Amino acid sequence: MDTLRKRPWLLLLSMISSALVLATLICLIRVVVIAQRMDAPKAPTVLQQAAQGLDQIIIEAELDAQNRCMKVSQTLTLTSKGEQERDEVVLRTWPNAFQKPGTSPVAGDESICPDGFSAGSLVVSAASLERNGQAQNISHRYLDDAKTVLSLPLDRPWQPEETLQVTLQYTVYFPHIQYRFGWWEDTFMAGQAFAVPALWQNGAYRTDAYLPIGDPLSGECANYILHLAVPKGYACAATGTMTGLRQSDDGWMQYTLEAPAVREMGLVISPALRKEARIVDGVLLQAFAPKVTDANRLLKVAEDTLSCFSSAYGQYPYGTFTVCAAPMGVSGAEYPGMAMVAQSLLETDDKTLEYAIVHEAAHQWWYSLVGSDSVTHPWMDEALCEFSLLEYVGDKYGKAAREELRHSRIEPSMRVTVAGQATPGAPLDYFETNTDYMVLVYGRAASLLCAMDDWLDGKLGNVLRQYAKTHAFSIADREDFVRLVQEETGMDMEPLMIDYLDTYLIN
Repeated sequence: MDTLRKRPWLLLLSMISSALVLATLICLIRVVVIAQRMDAPKAPTVLQQAAQGLDQIIIEAELDAQNRCMKVSQTLTLTSKGEQERDEVVLRTWPNAFQKPGTSPVAGDESICPDGFSAGSLVVSAASLERNGQAQNISHRYLDDAKTVLSLPLDRPWQPEETLQVTLQYTVYFPHIQYRFGWWEDTFMAGQAFAVPALWQNGAYRTDAYLPIGDPLSGECANYILHLAVPKGYACAATGTMTGLRQSDDGWMQYTLEAPAVREMGLVISPALRKEARIVDGVLLQAFAPKVTDANRLLKVAEDTLSCFSSAYGQYPYGTFTVCAAPMGVSGAEYPGMAMVAQSLLETDDKTLEYAIVHEAAHQWWYSLVGSDSVTHPWMDEALCEFSLLEYVGDKYGKAAREELRHSRIEPSMRVTVAGQATPGAPLDYFETNTDYMVLVYGRAASLLCAMDDWLDGKLGNVLRQYAKTHAFSIADREDFVRLVQEETGMDMEPLMIDYLDTYLIN
């Protein structure tokens, strides 16, 4: 103290040093607080309301990177909806479709399987049921050759509005392929990796196969919680909002992700991913890519896209939106609150990458928010996403750019003759090739929406906004769409829809 009094400049230096230390501490505290807020934004009110009364699915998973598998313990709390009794609980175990070339949706596709066929599976080791406070082990059996329809027989009927709790122990084995379910190099894509409740419709479970064309059937919304353990150095991009992150003494990371009111979960795990994030209008935007510069590219498109579609179709329904670049042989894959895009697109021009992200982001409204039957009516999400891409381009780049994209991307489908008897409104098993599917469902069905928009003087977007509001967190069918269009416009669009969707076009 005496030295400081004799030398005032030392006192000043000490005060400055203390202030700098304090400022640094404040900044560090602020960074921690911001990080926590970015990891756990508040769920939108509409999402909180939608989550009330839904089934709950809790998943505890641990990645075994060395053996290319994931060990899972999963508990499903399910309430029977409807008026019919059920003699069984049925779940979909989509990874089993990859067990054999005859049932795999990607066998023989060299862009996805460059090293040839590789098997994947979901192997159940135990199943138990808790009912009225009493727990018991139960048997399980598969109802299809692909083993994607898992039946858990009940000793007495499951009554309407009765709640059961099913617990499964199983191991997911990843195939060595470039796909939304598979592993490549050190990256694991876990789309459709977990068991999910089979869709119950018209007094029966849907047991549709996982076809080589289109997407597997998704179900009703449920509240998911995922506790995921990954090895040291691995990052995780997933559906939902991270609400917990803990590191064990040996370096393993334990993620907790909460995803209310979603139809399924998407997941990418890799040590090669770099993350960029920011909060925009209360939504946590996250982007993952091998390079920070590429993550920022993804983030910018995600921000522009959600801004456009939230304005056009209503508030983005989730608290987090994640875009992740992954080694896939397809351009992208959609999941609630998440989009996977092909890593190879990072090497293409900006527009190709941008349009892929925009299409997958549009699925947040058309498939995730408003569910549809992707097997019977695949156009109801894919065509709407293509039309939404046009709306995005018009909003961002102007009317001329929108029309140019319409003529280059959509209209050529009207000048192509497709073999077979498939039409744009046909179910998936009518399509003979992926090319036919793309031409008809992505192209010609989107042309229908463009024609409707022309008829409505550019106001179809207003109709779609009401469609999203009316059928949010439910599943809509073609009749629902037709009815809403007529209610909103006073016009009968059914003849136009039949012309575009159900008529075989010969050029």
